[in-house]
Amino acid sequence: DDKTNALKDALEKISVQVKEKEMQVMVQQEFMASLGHEFRTPMNAILGFLGLLRETFQIEKLKSKKELLNFIDSIEKASHSLLRLITNIMEFSKVDSGKLKLDYKIENLNSILKESLDLFLYEARRKNIELVFKTDEKFPEYLMFDGGKLRQILNNLLGNALKFTPDGKIELQMKILSKKEKINKGLKSKLLFDNKKFIYEKNIDVEIRVIDTGKGIPKNQIRNIFLPFEQVEGQSFEKYGGTGLGLTITKGLVNALNGEIKVESKISKGSTFEIKFSNIDKYVFYEDEDSKFKDDKKGFDPRYIKFQTSNILLIINSDLDRELLKKYMEPFQINYHFLSDGHRLIKFLEENSVDLIISDLILPQLNGIELAQLKNKELEMSKIPFICLSTGELFARNPKSLNNMEKTELYSNFDSILIKPISKREFTFELTKYLPYGNFNFNEMQSDDLDKSQGNDNFESDTILHKDKLLKEIELEIEKNYDPAIKGILTVQEIDLFSKRLLKLSEEHNYNELSIWAKTIEEYVDQFDMQGIQEKLPELTDLFDKLKKL
Repeated sequence: DDKTNALKDALEKISVQVKEKEMQVMVQQEFMASLGHEFRTPMNAILGFLGLLRETFQIEKLKSKKELLNFIDSIEKASHSLLRLITNIMEFSKVDSGKLKLDYKIENLNSILKESLDLFLYEARRKNIELVFKTDEKFPEYLMFDGGKLRQILNNLLGNALKFTPDGKIELQMKILSKKEKINKGLKSKLLFDNKKFIYEKNIDVEIRVIDTGKGIPKNQIRNIFLPFEQVEGQSFEKYGGTGLGLTITKGLVNALNGEIKVESKISKGSTFEIKFSNIDKYVFYEDEDSKFKDDKKGFDPRYIKFQTSNILLIINSDLDRELLKKYMEPFQINYHFLSDGHRLIKFLEENSVDLIISDLILPQLNGIELAQLKNKELEMSKIPFICLSTGELFARNPKSLNNMEKTELYSNFDSILIKPISKREFTFELTKYLPYGNFNFNEMQSDDLDKSQGNDNFESDTILHKDKLLKEIELEIEKNYDPAIKGILTVQEIDLFSKRLLKLSEEHNYNELSIWAKTIEEYVDQFDMQGIQEKLPELTDLFDKLKKL
């Protein structure tokens, strides 16, 4: 009897496993069938409109440019649809395999939520649906977060809300959840990121809600909506499309960001998706009142800084970083010495005069925190400023990151923290805080320099060769490259080629102001100073307008 019962139990288990396997195969087959449909729809449109274009060009039966643009527009829309589908599948595979990479930065969550809502503004107006955004009045401006992943989460939730809401409104809410934690007021270390200075203050919890007045989700299906390939029963595939991966990806992203997601819904009343994120680092913007240039660095140009003779010790592990910093320091009267790790730090400080220490956070032996602590133990050495360079390790999700230290304690070891990649302008600007330098007025020097190099407007007008031809050439370059460059679409290499072409034109036609502008862009390209490039680009249209008036 015992053997019979054991055999029955075994057979029942096998039967359950077979049924589960059959269900899994069926779900996968359904998914592959819907995936085939999803791929075919945009591909049919792309191939169809490409065929129309070919036919149109062959028989030259085009009624207007507008018709041609409509063909191209349709191809573009279908291509974007296909790209979104492929991206969704790739994102699911990353979430499912646990290979999702997080990219934490100091972000403005308010801006991210508003931008995400703006993406759906046109479609909402078309459907006559009201979009509402609500947030706490005192919501912190800067938080440590993966903004890219948050955008994906919001795009999925808002997209679904808009898809299944025939009328009414969609509301996006964000608020701070009460948390008893003391604000850190004694932290001296300032972190330089994205051309701004920040001080870490405390950790907070955040709640985000997406509320709609849509068709709702049946109660018996709510627990399944986050499963892969699942869609609400009775949902018209032809009408709504989708592969059933959007909410699975959303849940995976939320969990990866140390968050939780849940949903409440009533048929014909609507749904509420609620997300809670825990232990998010809050940062406060800091402005140097003592700095002549302040953190916006308007009017600050490394070419006009002349340091007094100073000694810097750099503890840098990467050969590439060493070469870059050498290039940055070339124009200055700075004596520098490199160490590949910090085990000889104290001995070096005992034997040499050092005005500033710059060190990587991650090193082969002792890390940057340990080196700063070693230095601070020695009374004579404790006053030497210490700048830490990090690739973002300090932005880890866990507030107890390196050496199991609280961030308040961790940051307090350094005078400044710079997050790579660092431009020459950022690097030089930071050196002015700790090293003595000449007090030059950049604006006056720039004005004098321009006067010497190019003379007055009349002289300029007399010397420009073939003005009309130059105007046409510059106009062509502006039409092709200016807007993409301003929007950040062009790569650094493309901007470099753009500036080189304009430099060649300026030299051919003797337009000195344009030549100076192009050379400055090239310098910023060499320094990988994207902020400098963006600030300098708008001057091109001014130079073009000025040329027309000459």
